[in-house]
Amino acid sequence: MSELFVLDPSNNFESVADYTGIIIRAVRVYGNHVYLAGFRTSDSLRAIWRNEIFAPNNLGPNEIVFDVTAALGPNIDAQALTFSEDGDMYIGTTAAPDPILIVHPDGSSEPLYPGVLDPNIFDMAWGNGIYLYASRRYSTTAQLDPRLLRINMQKLG
Repeated sequence: MSELFVLDPSNNFESVADYTGIIIRAVRVYGNHVYLAGFRTSDSLRAIWRNEIFAPNNLGPNEIVFDVTAALGPNIDAQALTFSEDGDMYIGTTAAPDPILIVHPDGSSEPLYPGVLDPNIFDMAWGNGIYLYASRRYSTTAQLDPRLLRINMQKLG
């Protein structure tokens, strides 16, 4: 069973969202929502879900905000998730040759630096400025180095 839990300072925890049947790959909070990248086992859907945050222990219903399967195909996993300051969502994937997908607030999407990045982005984090750091895992189709990428985004995270 996959669930989201809230852990308080006293180490008490409470389930706040049920994601049964979904393998959760990444979780991020942005604005007033919790976002999850994952894989639904019943139909192999890869997607980004979110829940509105009403209070620390009270989330709204699960909703799909981006269908990764429809955008990239049935065998591409969403492994990482982050946001820029202006609301663009960045999804790290197993896709080649474009492993980072930008999803704009209006729902449109495009690859980040098409044809430049190697596949298998498994984690991403913004630094203290305009750089996005992306961790990459080995793939038989990718070069071995570098495994940690520093990407100039020309904007803040």
